[in-house]
Amino acid sequence: MSADEILKQKLKAQPDLSDAEWTVWEHKTLNMHRVVLVWQPQQIPPHYAEIPGIVRAKVGALFKVSWWRGMGFGLLAVLPSVPAGVESCVDDIDTRQNSKGTWQWSILYLSNRHAVIGAHMWMRGYLSGTYHQLIQSYESAGNKVATFKKEKDKLMKFLSSAARLPEYTDTRQSAEAEPDA
Repeated sequence: MSADEILKQKLKAQPDLSDAEWTVWEHKTLNMHRVVLVWQPQQIPPHYAEIPGIVRAKVGALFKVSWWRGMGFGLLAVLPSVPAGVESCVDDIDTRQNSKGTWQWSILYLSNRHAVIGAHMWMRGYLSGTYHQLIQSYESAGNKVATFKKEKDKLMKFLSSAARLPEYTDTRQSAEAEPDA
């Protein structure tokens, strides 16, 4: 299955962006906004460190992120060669909501090497199935695939642990059971 066929299962292609290197797929409702950016540059920066700025600039130029809805996005980059420092791609993935758009995953297809690098945040969401289908599609086509999961940051680990403590479970129930003094 092609990337376009996978993306159109949950997202709609956006009309002309006047930029041949980018294709944008979007799903937007009253309470959810999800985007997949497909980037096919003719030339890539020599160092991967420049790519996150390019992606964030594109997201900022195309979308206004609402505080009440947020926005999650994934990146599918079809790169003609391997940029130096590509191993840092997992660092770009957000571990929690980001007011400029939550970068949930990246797939870098290195066409000259027939290899794919995938990085996904620790939490599964609306776009997770799309990510896994794309990875599986590339692997089925005979590409070498390496995937990574970015784990929770320290704050999220603490909050997840605290939420399981009995002291932090539904305190409204105990407050309602006590009579007024």
